[in-house]
Amino acid sequence: MVKLVNNLKFRQIFILVKQLSRRDKLRLLKELEQETWSEKLDKTVSRIRDRAQENKITDSDIDKIVEEVRVG
Repeated sequence: MVKLVNNLKFRQIFILVKQLSRRDKLRLLKELEQETWSEKLDKTVSRIRDRAQENKITDSDIDKIVEEVRVG
């Protein structure tokens, strides 16, 4: 199966997808969305972790900021 998919061009896949029933197209869409959503989430979490490492903030710093906001 993998070998077959590796040899298919986008246009060929598109033609095959067009032949699917509406139900199967929706199923395929959900699978693709889930896959791409997971990739986007992983990248976002990775960027957040990288930034957190670069800009470390202590609990004491957070307490000071919170107190400043409370006092106004």
